[in-house]
Amino acid sequence: MGQKLDYMAKKLAIGYIKKFDQIKEQGKGFYFYSQTKGSGKTSLMASMGNALMKTHFASVRVLTTNNLLHAIKNTFETEGYYKLMEQIKRVDILMLDDFGGERPTEWVNEVFYTILNDRMTGNKITFFTSNTEIEALQYGESIVNRVMKMAMPIKFPEESIREGIAKKTKVSWLC
Repeated sequence: MGQKLDYMAKKLAIGYIKKFDQIKEQGKGFYFYSQTKGSGKTSLMASMGNALMKTHFASVRVLTTNNLLHAIKNTFETEGYYKLMEQIKRVDILMLDDFGGERPTEWVNEVFYTILNDRMTGNKITFFTSNTEIEALQYGESIVNRVMKMAMPIKFPEESIREGIAKKTKVSWLC
């Protein structure tokens, strides 16, 4: 069953890339989720980013949400903050990895609200990977509603592709 879902996710990704010129007007991305770490969410998202850069010359930025939050904190009280936020706001496609994995403090809610609201009103595409269904995200309702509007949810199988690859390649190169 996992392979069938994985096949469907890949098929949707290929269709998205082929029809990107029509889809980009809608500002709609994907929300890949699965409780299982290593299920292929980030890998497929990154592959889509590479394909969109090559075939449609889109600007793409891939960040884990924790790295994004650290970068924002490191630019406080400098012009770097405004520059970083402007880059995040304007990039054609923003890909946020591990969305919902950070502690949902008031500050985190404010940052994500600002980013997602700017991207939504600007009709910019945002992709997400998460270990949580959209409805179960621990952010404020305004953030959850924006994610629902901005991205189509795709459930990944509850099996680790990474674990399977690790088992296959574990010792073969040592012999």
